[in-house]
Amino acid sequence: MSTIEILEKLRLAQHQKLKRAAIVLFGKDPNQFFPNCKVMIGRFGKDTEELKFQEVIEGNLFYLLKEIQNQLNHKFFTRPIDFKGMMRIEGDEYPVAALREILLNALVHKKYSGATIQIRVFDNRLSVWNEGILPQGLSIENLKEEHNSKPANPIIAEACFKAGYIDTWGRGTLKIYKACEEAGLPEPQILEKNGGIEVTLFKFSNQEVTKENSEQFRNNVGTMSEQCRKDFGEASEKLSDNKEINIDLLSSNYEGFVNHIVSNNKITSEELRRNFGETSDEFRTKYGDGKALLLFIIALKPKISAKEASKMIGVSDRTVETYLASLKETILERVGSDKGGYWKILITKK
Repeated sequence: MSTIEILEKLRLAQHQKLKRAAIVLFGKDPNQFFPNCKVMIGRFGKDTEELKFQEVIEGNLFYLLKEIQNQLNHKFFTRPIDFKGMMRIEGDEYPVAALREILLNALVHKKYSGATIQIRVFDNRLSVWNEGILPQGLSIENLKEEHNSKPANPIIAEACFKAGYIDTWGRGTLKIYKACEEAGLPEPQILEKNGGIEVTLFKFSNQEVTKENSEQFRNNVGTMSEQCRKDFGEASEKLSDNKEINIDLLSSNYEGFVNHIVSNNKITSEELRRNFGETSDEFRTKYGDGKALLLFIIALKPKISAKEASKMIGVSDRTVETYLASLKETILERVGSDKGGYWKILITKK
């Protein structure tokens, strides 16, 4: 078969013309067409303020998958060395199976018109961030159990499946959790963050977690949550009279929104998610776009008026008043007078 016939068999070409997925998968320089067919890797110290060095890798999907692993192994990882007799044995900082699945997930489900994949390597953890939210009906908690596959880029996913890189049963995240468990490492952390998904692997094994390491581990998780809260606070300056822009802000700052509500109520993040949903999509599905967006805006601007909120949500003042009346029956409280007071979101344990 000719090259074009093979590509047509893979549904990567039609009428002898290449599809965009073909460029992403096999293009010699896909960045001519998609400026973000690249991956940024940064080596940090204890936090993101301590950047030591970085690399940018460009190329098609298959090249990126191979070169990312090469760069990590030769420049970013400190491979632990042991000896068996006279033989030197080099170990791995992180389970190869887990890292491979994370990279494949990022590359196959990447939003190629969006941001660059970002890999952060710290002294004690590694995180991979990729733009794009989970499919409708799929939550972070679902990733820990059997779930169906819903690829963001079906044609790319099918080509990778036929090449033997992935399966189509939604087992990728289960392999990540299992690989870390078998290596004696803490459970990976998967978060919705800044309009994308971030997966973090932690280096300390369960046997090596001393008191000092345990405190450092908790501090790292706290730092990540603090960054989410910081991003959430800055979102108030980005609110506009465009409903779609504000919905995007809600999606990209949902984690910070959750942290903000948790900090103002005697409730855990898990309990709040049972009220609101694991993801911004679930939150919007449960409350509707109007009420969900109103709660998000109130969290950012507690003193906002119905008239101001109506412009940001794209509905009439009267509709906002109806939303407020409904929410006051469950999770919203007015503190102070109509003119000088503010709104407070109240969540109780169930």
